[in-house]
Amino acid sequence: MPKGEVMNTYRIAICDDESLTCQEIKDILVNNSHQIGVNFDTEIFYTGESLIENIRCGAAWGIFSCLIQITE
Repeated sequence: MPKGEVMNTYRIAICDDESLTCQEIKDILVNNSHQIGVNFDTEIFYTGESLIENIRCGAAWGIFSCLIQITE
């Protein structure tokens, strides 16, 4: 990417009950962001309920990575 060029930023919600999995996903995104020319603004959730509550409060993300089962 040429110097001074602005990179797009994508907001990503990562949701998994395993903290190691969440960190691995985040690391993959961060480690490859410059190569693909984008920034990633990630937020990690360890329960589906906490993710849903944030959405209900108005939070928004462009991409979701959800790896847990939500029960009713």
